[in-house]
Amino acid sequence: MASAGFEPANSGTKGQHEQRINMKFCFKLQKSAKETHKVLKLVYGDAAVTMKMVYKWFEQFCNCCESVEDEERSGCPSTSKTQENVETVSEMI
Repeated sequence: MASAGFEPANSGTKGQHEQRINMKFCFKLQKSAKETHKVLKLVYGDAAVTMKMVYKWFEQFCNCCESVEDEERSGCPSTSKTQENVETVSEMI
């Protein structure tokens, strides 16, 4: 739903971080979560975060959490590519 001649911004981690910054900006302008989501859809198209995600971030901003960074998570790293794994697979081939 992007404007004619306007390409939606990149998706992915960078795009999500950028959207969080934009959400915080809208929050500080006292825009509602619904208004903010509408603007994000206009700018990012199908790559826009969900309405549920906008509400999540607005809740955090309301609770005086000013950070737009993801919280650190426990568990497996986002990638399993290690030098050891590469060597093991190379040996198999």
